Amino acid sequence: MEGNLKPQLIAIDGPVAVGKSSVGSLLARRLGYVFFDTGMMYRAFTWKVLNSGISIEDEQKLCQLANTTKFDFVPLQGCYFSPLIDDEDVSSKLLHPEVEAHVSLASKIAGVRQTL
Repeated sequence: MEGNLKPQLIAIDGPVAVGKSSVGSLLARRLGYVFFDTGMMYRAFTWKVLNSGISIEDEQKLCQLANTTKFDFVPLQGCYFSPLIDDEDVSSKLLHPEVEAHVSLASKIAGVRQTL
């Protein structure tokens, strides 16, 4: 960015299933911004945890896993991203009921949040 220009960030917070992603993506399109859904990031990590055999309650191992996992987010057409975990596209797996049931446990761990 040139001069004193700073990137513009808009954060939308709220409880589960109230339309944050819908509002965020619509707002991003209207403003010409990129929409990055951090919930998707935590769901992708939760999917990784559930498929690693690590207990969702083992904070130390979850922090280690977060530090050793390769996260990429590939831009798609429009203002969305597709999550890659260790080079695997996991976008179709993020709304699985087991991921949904455990994502809040993984996302509340400070070390995981700091890494992601």
